[in-house]
Amino acid sequence: MNQKSPDKTPILDQSLGEQFEVPSYEQWRQEAERLLRGAPFDKKMFTATPEEITLQPIYREDDIADLPGLSSLPGEPPFVRGQRPVTGKWLITQRVDTGDPVQGNKALVHDLARGQTSLVLEPGFATSRQAQQVLAEVDPTRVPVFVECGESGLANLAMLISAVREQGLATARLRGAIASDPLNSLMLHGHLIMPISEALDHMAVMTAWGIEIAPSMGTIWVHGDTHHNAGATAVQELAAATATALYYLREMESRSLVPETVLPRMRFSFGAGTSFFMEIAKLRAARLVWQRLLAVADVDPDDRSMWMHVRTSRTGLSHLDAHTNLLRLTTGALAAAIAGADSIEVDPFDIPDSTPSEFSRRLARNTQVILADEVHLDTVTDPAGGCWYLEWLTHELARRAWEQFQQIESQGGMLEAVRSGWWQEHIASVVKERRSRFAHRKEVLVGANKYPAPPAESETRARTAQSTGKNAAGRQDSQDGAIAKVLEELKQTDVSDTEIVEVAITAATAGASSAAINNASRQGTDDPEQAPKFAPFRAAEPFEAIHSAVRNAAKTQPNLRAFVVGLGPVRNYMPRVDFAAGFLEVGGFEVARNLGFDTPEEAVKAFGESGCTIALVCGTDNNYAEDGVHAAQMIRSSDSDALIVLAGLPGDDLRKELEKAGVELFIHLGSDVPSTLSAIGRRLGVTL
Repeated sequence: MNQKSPDKTPILDQSLGEQFEVPSYEQWRQEAERLLRGAPFDKKMFTATPEEITLQPIYREDDIADLPGLSSLPGEPPFVRGQRPVTGKWLITQRVDTGDPVQGNKALVHDLARGQTSLVLEPGFATSRQAQQVLAEVDPTRVPVFVECGESGLANLAMLISAVREQGLATARLRGAIASDPLNSLMLHGHLIMPISEALDHMAVMTAWGIEIAPSMGTIWVHGDTHHNAGATAVQELAAATATALYYLREMESRSLVPETVLPRMRFSFGAGTSFFMEIAKLRAARLVWQRLLAVADVDPDDRSMWMHVRTSRTGLSHLDAHTNLLRLTTGALAAAIAGADSIEVDPFDIPDSTPSEFSRRLARNTQVILADEVHLDTVTDPAGGCWYLEWLTHELARRAWEQFQQIESQGGMLEAVRSGWWQEHIASVVKERRSRFAHRKEVLVGANKYPAPPAESETRARTAQSTGKNAAGRQDSQDGAIAKVLEELKQTDVSDTEIVEVAITAATAGASSAAINNASRQGTDDPEQAPKFAPFRAAEPFEAIHSAVRNAAKTQPNLRAFVVGLGPVRNYMPRVDFAAGFLEVGGFEVARNLGFDTPEEAVKAFGESGCTIALVCGTDNNYAEDGVHAAQMIRSSDSDALIVLAGLPGDDLRKELEKAGVELFIHLGSDVPSTLSAIGRRLGVTL
């Protein structure tokens, strides 16, 4: 047995750092360039993002040396590390459909018993009776309630407070928020039911009333996630949220409410998609931009925190291979938790299809429960803090968002930017580029534009139509004298007087509908606001439409299939077969693969016997000039209706020769996938 030399220190007694020489950045780059084998370092190792940020391949301490606020602690300005000084579980939130109050209550009670700790009610309440039904067996003073209410929250606040008082609960203990955001409604719908000035009057009077009656409840909501789901970049989302919040602060101040009074009643919501590090940095940067704005407004540093709700993104969800959505949603939830969100809402994976099932709601809820109780993210404060990459990206996003915010201000502020359509066009230009990237598969959406599920697993599920006639009786106003009397009193009450809130509550308790309260509280003569509306962006939609059309057509046209006409042993061109077959499968076409054929004659014969309509010619670039042309000629002469598609993009002269032989389409890396698939579908008589 070998004996250890007595004059040597055991390896475990040494500092491991002393055993290895720390390489320099230059040494690392030299090794990286060697492994690239001549490929340009700057082209291969740097990544451009939709935010026009160029990501470096590696970050060092020097990259963040001059960044401010890195030594701050959680709960301290600039709040980049979160607004809470100690860690704790975020609010686990799920959305409840109030359209059917009985079913909504059933889902709510079920979910609250299984890990959910707060709730979003949508689309608000039609009557106080509906509010009572939805909140039956629920204590709103113990469970934060967020009510989506469009441009004016006055009627929904009245419904909620009426229901709370009916239960004999103290309104002073209410948390959550009435999510009043008129600019958001304007962008979503293209119009408001009242002039925006009146909606802001309602916002101001609710805020003033809440200071005394429900001091922990929010009355102003800023939906950054609406911009996110319209396709905005992280920079655009941050800039829009900041500009919207500033607009509300100014409008509240013009109604005699100072920022220090308004800020505790503001809530922000942001989207969280699959660009994991970008989303973490975005949410952290939101606090930086916000505190910078409030610093300019001379707000006390301790009052510059941001209450943040994060909802998982819908832009990347698809009903194709829908279970893949679970991974996307988990990525967004994880980013939100790491970034220190105050509440997180994970959408069910099947939300693009229909009303979510109890099963999908359970998975959505448990995604958060696992992140907290098993991953233990609720035991660590700002786990992203100190990461050179994330700190750099956080500050870079904040810098660019501030510049974008200033551009919005140069348009006259957020309202004018929306009224004119300038902001909508600004986002539309980004969406156009993003659609192009997905169409050319420069960005991948698993199961939708690449790596499709087998046809049996990816059949389009029927969408479940939601009745528009739910609670119709609840929306019909009683004509009894009590309601008429209190609505008349509401009409006569000054909209700037907090007494109008109490009168609205009285009207709700008497049985007046939300619509009647909104109408009675209108006191101006201006026309309702109008603006170009946002178009929600989902990257999968073009692929879903084609896939659905092809699969539906296949029920009566079973020959809508492709056969790989392999020229030679498949081992010579297997990557090309995989690429081309996957290309067609994205569109819902079934592809019959094989191991190739010794001669073009054998390949063409096998195609003729397959009963397929599409001949997918695959081979090497070298054998297309002879075997490819020959195979195409034979297919065309034996089957004039066959659609001949070739995998690859030969040079101009050979391409013309192949087209003359009968090739109609070429599938290659530069192809626009939806356009090519649509052309194939139309050629085969598929109605798109």
